[in-house]
Amino acid sequence: KAHDKLFKDTINMLDLNKLYNENINNLSGGQLQRIFIARALLTEPKLLILDEPTIGVDSENLKNLRLILKKLKENCVTIVLITHDSEFCNDLFDYKLSLIDVEVHEFIDLRGEANE
Repeated sequence: KAHDKLFKDTINMLDLNKLYNENINNLSGGQLQRIFIARALLTEPKLLILDEPTIGVDSENLKNLRLILKKLKENCVTIVLITHDSEFCNDLFDYKLSLIDVEVHEFIDLRGEANE
């Protein structure tokens, strides 16, 4: 029963109901991205690694993704997110590693202190 609720909540949150009978070859990049995210979430991970999850996702579904990530963080899921969209993730995480150049990086503790 709990898994059924997780499935239903995830599908609804990522607005995937209307894609149920679609051929995967007819889906847009953003739709595929949301399906891949849902698939990862349904395994109830303790560690979630997301590589550019915002690519091709419309603004409404970005809001939903943010809500999902906030909830996962509250439930102590470790999230590693790789993105060029720093606006999306600035207030979601405790730490940020910015790769500025090949040998230049900045590690930021978003809870307070910055380190180089």
